[in-house]
Amino acid sequence: MKKLLFLLALLPAIAFSQEDLKTSAEEFVRNYYKLFQESNIDLLKDKFAEDAQFILAHGQVLPLRETLQSNFEKNRDSITNYKIEVKYIIADVTAPNSAFVTTSCIESWD
Repeated sequence: MKKLLFLLALLPAIAFSQEDLKTSAEEFVRNYYKLFQESNIDLLKDKFAEDAQFILAHGQVLPLRETLQSNFEKNRDSITNYKIEVKYIIADVTAPNSAFVTTSCIESWD
């Protein structure tokens, strides 16, 4: 009975910490898109862990920092007036310090 009461007492704290993590992950993605629109690649790279990965829809896994850097350098001069319109952001807590974030957005440029 004591264990059950202890668990019930912790449940609101767990729920709030998960909600904070979800909000933090969603805000991170919004800031990421904002920095990308501003072409601030140096700040973008520093936001990611060294082992961060970019997973494509067909399952290919790429190192995120290197992929971001090479794409930005390759397209830096050809892309002007870059805009990202976010349709939705969904964050799911997967572990105590991890979240899986799904986004739907429309990118446009001149």
